[in-house]
Amino acid sequence: MMTPLTTILKTGGTLAIAIGLAVAVACGAPAPTPTPPAKPEPTMTMAPPTAATIVATPTNPDQVQEVTVGPQRMECVGVAPQMCLVVNDELFYDEIDGFDHQPGYAYRLRIERYDRWPGQTEIPQDVGRYGYRLLEVLDQQWAAGR
Repeated sequence: MMTPLTTILKTGGTLAIAIGLAVAVACGAPAPTPTPPAKPEPTMTMAPPTAATIVATPTNPDQVQEVTVGPQRMECVGVAPQMCLVVNDELFYDEIDGFDHQPGYAYRLRIERYDRWPGQTEIPQDVGRYGYRLLEVLDQQWAAGR
């Protein structure tokens, strides 16, 4: 016959739980029936936020703007062929730092423009002077039919 401690250890319990239960059984409590660990609940990876999601605080409030981002990227050609975001109904050749575009969703964002090369007069020719940083996701709506 197995002791409650041996039963718990053979069913995958941790040592701390096993010792605690062994002490409880030794003090007269009935031995518990081991239960398997609960399965994690499935998650929806493309669920829109329920409220505005603040990502960052602006470092230069004069360079903050509110933009809309379309649900699909479009083919465009910069230095090479690429897929551009559609921002305010125009092709946007850069990325927005901190923004993870999910196809099928239209967004309203607060972003900040910043100088990628502060203090430098000569910058590489294949990148823009300015970068863009996500400050807040104001709205995210499913828009696959657009």
